[in-house]
Amino acid sequence: MTATGSESCGSRGPSGESPGEALLEAQPKQRSRRAVVLVFGESEHDRGAVCRLTAGLRPDFAGSVEARRAPLVLIKNARPEKARSNAQEIAKLVKQESAVRDVVAVLAHEDCDATEPAHIAAATRIEDALASAGCPGAHVAVTPAWEIEAWWLVFPDAVVTVVEGWREPNDWLGKDVGQIENAKERLIKALRPTRGGRKARDYHEADSIEIARNVVSLSLLPSFDEDHRKTPGKGVAATRTRSSSFGAFRRKVLALPSVEDGQLAKRATSDAP
Repeated sequence: MTATGSESCGSRGPSGESPGEALLEAQPKQRSRRAVVLVFGESEHDRGAVCRLTAGLRPDFAGSVEARRAPLVLIKNARPEKARSNAQEIAKLVKQESAVRDVVAVLAHEDCDATEPAHIAAATRIEDALASAGCPGAHVAVTPAWEIEAWWLVFPDAVVTVVEGWREPNDWLGKDVGQIENAKERLIKALRPTRGGRKARDYHEADSIEIARNVVSLSLLPSFDEDHRKTPGKGVAATRTRSSSFGAFRRKVLALPSVEDGQLAKRATSDAP
């Protein structure tokens, strides 16, 4: 880990260090400050998934995207004083980080627990709170509607391979997944095999990390543009599966400032695209 409360978004060696950290220790120290993109969220699984999606969208950030387990993001529906306090806690940690590294962006994940377009107001409140707290870096609110599991319904081909025996959850192809209530429960039911199929365990929130990894490794991100994913349909027609909240996340990450190659962390990670 690179800082107190940090979570690795890559693999780690037998001694606890990542392969790249061991490489850095063997190299002369450089004067240039390493860049970092910090990810905060509601759970380690959500943070891990957001890390991998971000690095997949921005290969120049690979090895520089890091999750922080605290503070949690609790701003969306909090009372003004609580939202302000939470944002200030995040800003305090980021300011400490910015004293030694270049903080390119702060990504803050919080599920909407509502259908679209609820993600717009939720994102605005989170980003405004971080700005008011003087948080360094660009601010990106990651606000899936209903919750992050709705995003996995856009990429059923990344989900089905996680557990042998799962049914491919392709029921929502060609639809607007941002209008699905209780997306996690709907995904759990959709993955259960049909009668007579091989028994398999249910989806767990921890599976989000591997699903996100599959979205990147299977090169599925380029199939999403604007607010929808285009996949082959019947005949010559294309199927468009919509998620405005994922589209907003994608646009914001792609719009983040680039960093000079010499400032990027050179750590190797298992999730580099």
